[in-house]
Amino acid sequence: MKKFCIITPDRKDRKEFLEHCKYQMSQQTLQPNKHYIVDYPAPVEENDLLNRLVYGLKQAKQDGFNICFVIENDDYYPNDYLEKMYDAFIKSRKDMIGIGETYLYHLFKESYNVYIHPLRAPLFCTGFKIDKVLPYLIPPILKPLGISIILIDMYLYSISYTQLSRKIIINGLFKFPENSPIGIKHGIGKCSTRAHTKPVNYRPDKQGKQLQYIRKESLDFYNQLKIEYA
Repeated sequence: MKKFCIITPDRKDRKEFLEHCKYQMSQQTLQPNKHYIVDYPAPVEENDLLNRLVYGLKQAKQDGFNICFVIENDDYYPNDYLEKMYDAFIKSRKDMIGIGETYLYHLFKESYNVYIHPLRAPLFCTGFKIDKVLPYLIPPILKPLGISIILIDMYLYSISYTQLSRKIIINGLFKFPENSPIGIKHGIGKCSTRAHTKPVNYRPDKQGKQLQYIRKESLDFYNQLKIEYA
């Protein structure tokens, strides 16, 4: 039996994206057993993405799940995303799986870029065994020091992806732009990671060719969003 869950951090500050996320998950060829949406009231103004992820992972663990995939509410996922990721993860016999390629598309700049990084993976294209990864996401040495939430967010990359030995970073599972997940950038809301605001050398795509392969409903959603926030 294929038992796994997905977790989506959410701050209730971009409802449109969350509804679209739910729709995308309803279209998956392999359905998760449960979708955790972590949307408790935000205690701080800063990005608290990792804190919400940890909260969701603890709940999922209590409910008996150990395989989890992170689904960010604003990103694009093809219909076979979960099926491909789950099958590759089980076949790998590793504790963590990630995609060593990041495809970004900025809605309002109408531009994109592609990054290849063989040693780490973007959070929105990650899956893992909860009991193996959760300890890395709560670095105990930082707790008594009062380190900021944003700094703790960095540990998802600096600890998990570099020190967790039983991991696999894969390339070629998806092909951009034909059938890949895409990190949608926009700057709306505060659950976003730094990729929304830090300088990125985007390539122009004024004709929208990089989005021509995504499902029609998602393309209509993004076009409507650009009109509303213009």
